[in-house]
Amino acid sequence: MSPTNKKKLKTIAKKKDDTPAPPKKRGGRSLVIVESPTKQKTIAKFLGNGYTIVATLGHIRDLPSRSLGVEENDSFEPQYVILPKAKK
Repeated sequence: MSPTNKKKLKTIAKKKDDTPAPPKKRGGRSLVIVESPTKQKTIAKFLGNGYTIVATLGHIRDLPSRSLGVEENDSFEPQYVILPKAKK
């Protein structure tokens, strides 16, 4: 038997074991939203192809300027307002 045939038989023998196949990954991509394009580029280098990184070009929401901005009686839950420049 030739060496290449022996390799093929070993490969086939390895594939016939009864170990369960790993779960299949879903084909979707994860979305990451960041504030600046510079952060977008840096994070994209770390995360790779499974992620879509989008920059908002600034804040989208902020705490209100005319009130405290948190609910004192409800575990200090923040009260956000959408900034006028970010509405669209």
